[in-house]
Amino acid sequence: MSKKIISYLAAIVLFASCLMPAGAVFVSAATVSTLATGDYYIYSGVGSDKVLDVSGSSKTNGANVIINKYAKSASQVFHVTNLGNGTITIQNKNSGLMLDVYAASTASGTNVWQYASNNSNAQKWSLMTTSRSGYYAIKTLLANNVLDVYGASNVAGSNVWVYQSNNTAAQQWKFVSAQAASQGGSSNQGTTVTTNKRAGFASGYYMIQSKVSPSRYLEVANDSLANGGNIQLGPTGQTASRVFYLTNLGSGNFTIENALSGKMMDLKDSGTDNGTNIQQYSSNGMTAQKWYISSTRTDGYYTISTAINHKKVVDVNGGNSAPGTNISIYTLNKSDAQYWKFVKVSRPAVSLKDGIYVMRSCLSTSYVVSVPSKSTENNANVALYRNAGNNFQKWQIMSVGNGYYKVINMGSKKALHVVGAGKAYGTNVVQYTWRESKAQKWKLSGCRGIFTLTNMANGLALDVSGGSAANNANIQMYGSNGTRAQKFRLEATTYTEPVTRTSTYVKDPATGKMFQLEAQYLTDPVMGRDVTEEDFLAAVLYTEAGDQGTSGMMMVGYVIENRLEAGKAAAKAGRYVEYPGTLDIMIYQTQQWEVARNGTLTRVLQNIVSGSADYLANARSAAKKVLAKQNIVLETTATIYTKTGTNTSQMSALNSGTSIKASGFNYNSFMTPGAWNRFATDGRHYKFASGYGNGKNTLLYRGHVFFMDEELW
Repeated sequence: MSKKIISYLAAIVLFASCLMPAGAVFVSAATVSTLATGDYYIYSGVGSDKVLDVSGSSKTNGANVIINKYAKSASQVFHVTNLGNGTITIQNKNSGLMLDVYAASTASGTNVWQYASNNSNAQKWSLMTTSRSGYYAIKTLLANNVLDVYGASNVAGSNVWVYQSNNTAAQQWKFVSAQAASQGGSSNQGTTVTTNKRAGFASGYYMIQSKVSPSRYLEVANDSLANGGNIQLGPTGQTASRVFYLTNLGSGNFTIENALSGKMMDLKDSGTDNGTNIQQYSSNGMTAQKWYISSTRTDGYYTISTAINHKKVVDVNGGNSAPGTNISIYTLNKSDAQYWKFVKVSRPAVSLKDGIYVMRSCLSTSYVVSVPSKSTENNANVALYRNAGNNFQKWQIMSVGNGYYKVINMGSKKALHVVGAGKAYGTNVVQYTWRESKAQKWKLSGCRGIFTLTNMANGLALDVSGGSAANNANIQMYGSNGTRAQKFRLEATTYTEPVTRTSTYVKDPATGKMFQLEAQYLTDPVMGRDVTEEDFLAAVLYTEAGDQGTSGMMMVGYVIENRLEAGKAAAKAGRYVEYPGTLDIMIYQTQQWEVARNGTLTRVLQNIVSGSADYLANARSAAKKVLAKQNIVLETTATIYTKTGTNTSQMSALNSGTSIKASGFNYNSFMTPGAWNRFATDGRHYKFASGYGNGKNTLLYRGHVFFMDEELW
């Protein structure tokens, strides 16, 4: 901005300060409005033909924001993203840069420009109602300042800044759909802004009734406790799988947790396409597990919108009222299939379905009830141990009648047993051959996936000695006291009968193809038996990219995921299968992953089994995010080369903080820059004049070049 403009800005600030009483604030306290994510022209209240624009249609950081005469130009279109909680971002479609308050200043009279996305409050806004119907104040999250036209001028090119709210035309804005305008509208007509009544339910237990039928409620199919358990329509009846615990997050936003499983209602893969499935999944804090509940009705029915996009709502497939009908996400159309009533209920009684479970301690979910010695002998001790996914950490829980269960260890086939049926506090717990004794029968009580186990022989609770979350922390009996030492989260799991590995030629169950594997496959700890899939993947990510941050490890993880999906897709289509569709078979495939044959992966897997792999914390986090298909957030700058011609590429930078969608990271190979250059110039592969581009699509990040196979081999 020129010095001349700055002097005018200073003058107007001084003039306004003389007219306004000290501390005056006019920001409306009315309900924050909801605006659908989409493309808009943003009309100013100073003139029916004036819209928000970027000076000179500039695409550079720091370009000034102005009002201009409506001309259908690309720089006059802004993409609004509804972030939930009444917060939006405003991005110029022409430049891809965000509407931003200069230097994140909280001062009235601060200029507004466009700037690269950085997720700061300087780029976040909320809409407030004004005295003029259809027009809204656009308030910065930094302070009680709103978007304002300098001097209330209606002259094209007039500057836009943030200024203390005064409810004048200079601070009133109307959002008009760019799509509607492109279909014939050319003026300030209509708006998609609506004001809904946000739900204010108290946190608690509810049944969620569908408007398609008063006898149909949301439920988790088959009383599942597993991640991915389906959400569907169920009949009436207050069973735990049809009761949900709502946590009020404020501003109409909630989490919805199943009372049986303790898992969150979740939008699969964070998708917003119509028909995206709704499931249950372990709490992970993602927006896909947050829901905006609101209504314009007066009959007690509400829509349940995903916090990702308030125009996509929970919907009964086809409006069908039959039990078992699937539930998915769909564009708001105000049909009965999209309306729900929340019926307050008491905490439900929970009966556990027979199955195989991991019992995670609520002291730390990293530790589970185990037979650490992996002994099959009677009286082997039961204790906490860091979860490694082996069969001595899995328990078959089966009803024996009258509300009691037997609990059988899957590694030893021995029962959870109180020594001598002792009634003293501190009596030890071991494994022992099932004898149908009271010392081996347990009553499970709890809700939301968390249970206590009370023994029939003594009425005491299963307890972690000293409340210690550590390897070999002893399991004992103790008087019920409601502490976390006596609470365990039960998670449904699978069981694999141990099979001796005898050959390095293995048929991949996912593709049906035979693959030759490295010799370490025969002796390394087994995924699904000795270590979990998540920990196996974490070990691979750590050995391949442990020095490249969470984002670098996630990139490697998505290369692996892309190969797995490619292998399965090829097999399904009857094409040549290049990649296995099973994780451990892929990693051990001969001559593919150096870490699988040089001992590096072996050592890390052995550390996991022995409980001495705390150094994997970051890798475990990366693996968890990959398996949940979360976005990659860059921790430093990446360089991307995009093919523009047969032998030409365009280079661009992705700044730190840039978010890359999992579905957008399509690379299926990677190598170090040194290896890339050797392969690219050794005379047997494609040669390049320089760099990583020249007709290729590649991404260079920290110590790896990511590419598609066909671009090098």
